[in-house]
This record gives sequence, structure tokens and C-alpha cells, in this order.
Amino acid sequence: MSADASFSTSKKRIIFNGNDGSGSGFNDYAYALEDDVKKTPIFKYKSDDGSNYVDVYENKTYYGYAIDRVGNVSSPVEINVSNIDNSKPACKNPVDNPGWSTSYTYTYGCLNDSGSGCANPNITETQTDEARFKDINWTAKDNVGNSRECSATVAVNVDRTAPTCSITVDPSSKKGDNNWYIGDVKLNLTTSDNLSGVSEVGISTSTYTTFNGQKSATLNWDTNSSGVTYYGYVKDK
Repeated sequence: MSADASFSTSKKRIIFNGNDGSGSGFNDYAYALEDDVKKTPIFKYKSDDGSNYVDVYENKTYYGYAIDRVGNVSSPVEINVSNIDNSKPACKNPVDNPGWSTSYTYTYGCLNDSGSGCANPNITETQTDEARFKDINWTAKDNVGNSRECSATVAVNVDRTAPTCSITVDPSSKKGDNNWYIGDVKLNLTTSDNLSGVSEVGISTSTYTTFNGQKSATLNWDTNSSGVTYYGYVKDK
């Protein structure tokens, strides 16, 4: 009794091979197959070359028997079928970008298959266009033709545009004649970012990038006509 060792979908064919030597020979229905060695075998498979097989549809241990014309029954022959694969493979979903970046590389495809294994290789792609999310559709396949349609929405979180900032004089600052202020001058820093959002800000008189967390500043001392220059700084996520 034998079966093909390769994986197959749905069923596996077990072929009976018997020899009665110089004895009485086989009955017309010479072979039996059971999935429990304690069961009484029922002989229902013919002995001619065209019918000495049976198709099974489950992975389990089977027991085969033969009987001759005078009723002698062979000892059971055990065959273990473990290469029927009727299950669909599992999808390998892409992993979300945990933060924000100027590009993001992700992988998706076939995660695993309990039988014949994944057939198609995983796919790796890099997102360079600005986006928060991307919808992906693909097919995971195993090595005997089972397939599963997969879909996922991956958070790519790609931001390639610099944030913006501006400095304005607060309306509470009092202006006198000739465009001079006659009291403290309060400056407000306004920032914006179109995707990832603002992470750090700063306003100061330093020409070096300074993220001091301040969004306003107050000039409370007299200046000459050249004035004092303030700089605003902003960084996105």
C-alpha cells in the first residue's frame, strides 16, 4: 500500500499492492481500508489494476488489508497521510510606521501555511509620497494552489514638507508716534505643519537654531533705530 509523498489539495490516492503467491488468489473485492485498527475491515476495493486504489480526504493514519478467495485476511498495513493541504495560507500584514519619517519601507505577503508552505515571496515597498495611510490588496498563495485574498491599511506616516512659522506683534503692544512703540513689545510665534504636526518651537534673538519651547517673547528695553531682530524656529515630527 502506498501514497504519493508530495502535497496535494483535497485528496490523496492510496494504491493497494498485494500478492497471494501460490495461494488461492484474491477475491474480486480484495482490499479494505480503515482509519481505526480496531474496526472490522470491509473489503470493497477490487483487485484488478484499474480499481486497486482509494482516495482519502483527511490527514490521518489508515490501515489497509487484503483477503484471498478462501477468507484469509492479511495483517494490517499502516500508512500515515499527512500531506493533504486544504487550508488557505495566512496573510502577512505590513507593520505600521511607529512615528513619522520622510520615507517608509514595509513588507507584506504570505505569513505561513500549515501544509505545503507559502509559494509567493514577500513584497517590500517604500512609500516616498506624502501620506498618512495606504491601502494594500494582495493574494497569498501556497504550493498546491490554495490562496487567500488579503487587504490592509498601513500607516505609512510620510511627511516631506517642512513646517512653517511666522512672528507677529501682539495687538496689546502700544504704538506711539512715528511708528515707535511706547511700551513693552510682545511678539507671538505662529507655527503650522500639514501632516506630522509640530514637535519643537522656539523664539529668540539668536541666529542659531534654538528650540526653547517658547512661542512668545517680550522686548521691554529701549532700542535704537536699528531695532532688535527676533528669529522663530519650528521642527515637525
